[in-house]
Amino acid sequence: MWRSRGWWTIDLIIAAYQGANENARAVSRTLTPVASVDEIALFLRAVLPEFAESSTAQSVLDAAMHGRGADGGFLAAARGGRIFSPLAYPRLGAYFQPTAFVTRSGWLYREVTIIDPAHVQGVTISAGPFDRRCAMADVTAHAVGGLTSRGVILATHLNEADAFALRTQLAAHARVSRDLEAPAKWRERMRNLADVNAPRSAVAAPDGATRETKVAGDLREWQ
Repeated sequence: MWRSRGWWTIDLIIAAYQGANENARAVSRTLTPVASVDEIALFLRAVLPEFAESSTAQSVLDAAMHGRGADGGFLAAARGGRIFSPLAYPRLGAYFQPTAFVTRSGWLYREVTIIDPAHVQGVTISAGPFDRRCAMADVTAHAVGGLTSRGVILATHLNEADAFALRTQLAAHARVSRDLEAPAKWRERMRNLADVNAPRSAVAAPDGATRETKVAGDLREWQ
């Protein structure tokens, strides 16, 4: 029902510190329980600007939300993966580019995970007896504080060759030092992004605010 209207829930998961001597932990927040595709694009511009503003962003996002198999350049699940996930099998896949690592899964409830490869702390490959027999493997990307509900970003039932290539790419980019925005510059970009996307006219929501106002307000709150 939600997909017929193009609705998604947006969760932002970040690494946070409880104290100076404590390890990073994952902090999750539902930014928008019901979001349109345009609102998803807006949030991606805030948290992953290099990916969101690239020429491939829209096609990758479309393939992640609606695609199957190798649509949009995704690494599709190997044929043997159908035995383990007969319904979700067509949706399983992973996509990599230097500015984003994307996985998609789920059948009845679809899930798309997008992370900056620079935040990947380690990459492992695993394969059980049946996987090895079918030349399949899973790629697990470990992020700061376990930046997903599962604690890892998982690409399952890939062809063995695709899995090793993906691990090599992720490991190489995770080692590259990234050029971080200065906090003041990031706050200014968020302020400008919120102002640009603030509504000029819209139908009021039940709480008296508009959905677009809430989006802009969330962006300001991140400052």
